[in-house]
Amino acid sequence: MVLVALLVLGAPALAGSDVTLPRLGFIGVGTIASAMVHGLCSEGAEHAPPILLGPRSAHRARALAAAFPARVRVAADNQAVADGCDVLLLCVLPQQAADVLVSLCLRDDHVVVSVLSTASARSIASLAKLAPSRVVRALPLPAVGERRGVTPLWPATHTPVVRLFERLGGVIAAADERELLTLATTTCVVGQLYAQMGTVQSWLVERGIASEQARRYVSAVYAGALSSAEGAAARAMADGAPGSESAAAADVFGALAAEQTAGGINEQLLGNLRAASAFEALSAGLDAVHIRLQAGLGEGGASSR
Repeated sequence: MVLVALLVLGAPALAGSDVTLPRLGFIGVGTIASAMVHGLCSEGAEHAPPILLGPRSAHRARALAAAFPARVRVAADNQAVADGCDVLLLCVLPQQAADVLVSLCLRDDHVVVSVLSTASARSIASLAKLAPSRVVRALPLPAVGERRGVTPLWPATHTPVVRLFERLGGVIAAADERELLTLATTTCVVGQLYAQMGTVQSWLVERGIASEQARRYVSAVYAGALSSAEGAAARAMADGAPGSESAAAADVFGALAAEQTAGGINEQLLGNLRAASAFEALSAGLDAVHIRLQAGLGEGGASSR
């Protein structure tokens, strides 16, 4: 996982907009940084802020500047990025975090927003030589590139940071750092989900279905399941008390699993997986990741994800 840190200065209002967003600077342009730039600047995104990219990952930086020339430029070095922006995003590998942070000249009123899942806010503040109150932790995923990435963050007290992630899909405000890391734990399911989809695709290919056709259909099946869950939650919310989340909406996944036709093929596979303790194994794996992330709260530095 990359480190993304945001250094927030006074943010000028954007021309033609009643919403204030600071100028953005990126040091390191990896997957998350690229997704954020796309989400902010692609078609349909109104009032995108000016964005300055550092020289790391030069090919990606140049490609983004070419794709969005009206909003994106490439700077000469890291300090030039920091000097030329209001919000500085440090998108580097965990083992590079210390060197990058200590080499920058930062102001006392900067706010650092870290997306490094294995370093505490206290450790980031120490590296950046800032007060702990100036550090925010956020957990964006690549879906922010389509402005569909709901981002947990803590604390949700710095308005420019909250507005930034609201534009990229939405914000979940964690009550404290431990709650943030509990939410962060669930991001580890993405890899096993891809592996599961790949297993289904391979099963189809082994039985004579063309690989591309199998991929398209498997993607459609999983996308359809997510769409159905969103629709069921929306209906449950509409049926609940105004201004509150209904119990049905909160338990939509369990309800959908329970309503599978008795004796049907969905119920059959669900039963096979339960008999194999597949879901207990998933919970145990989440427990192990959760312990690892919580342990980072007691460590002074960044570790790899």
